[in-house]
Amino acid sequence: MAIEIRPINAGVTLGDSAGVASDIDNAKTVLISATADTTITTTTASGRDGGYPAASFLIPENNMVVLHKDPMQKVFASTSNATFTKIAYPRG
Repeated sequence: MAIEIRPINAGVTLGDSAGVASDIDNAKTVLISATADTTITTTTASGRDGGYPAASFLIPENNMVVLHKDPMQKVFASTSNATFTKIAYPRG
């Protein structure tokens, strides 16, 4: 399956704890691709530190998800098998 995106910066791989969570350059829309089963965790958007873990979801092996988030909201992955890329929205 092909999707159309407009990447805004290079993809990054994040660590596996809230201490290394990132707002992905204040992104509102993030393409997340996973090469292995990976749990993605988002944080609350309160405060400059990005807040506390708020929600999580699983991306199955070899899949992609487009995440819409608050610019201050941070994310991290349960493994280093996920790449996060800030993209424009609408994607096309």
